[in-house]
Amino acid sequence: MAQKPKTRKFEVFYRDARYPKTLLSIQIEAFNPTAARGAVRWDACRDGIDISISKVVEIKEESAA
Repeated sequence: MAQKPKTRKFEVFYRDARYPKTLLSIQIEAFNPTAARGAVRWDACRDGIDISISKVVEIKEESAA
């Protein structure tokens, strides 16, 4: 049986073209950093907002064992 692909959590930092000095961020769950960037850009373009993505950081969860 094939394994289901595992999603990871990412934080995407971006700037809105209307407010270029303000750095914004959003947390998103995706398979890889490219998919996370695409999802954020897709949501912004759907709303008619031009954005510039600065970086994508994976959120590592610490296991309390």
